Amino acid sequence: MKKYKYKCVSIWTWNAQAVTRTLNEYANDGWELFFVVGCWHYFKKEVDN
Repeated sequence: MKKYKYKCVSIWTWNAQAVTRTLNEYANDGWELFFVVGCWHYFKKEVDN
């Protein structure tokens, strides 16, 4: 069974380039965006057992 760690991040800006840059930084670090509510972005990352 896979195990994950989770992170909730507030990205509060109307600048689309800044949001894209921030999301890409998390993706490059291995985080997967799986849910968004307003300015809250929820990420998960698989961890080794």
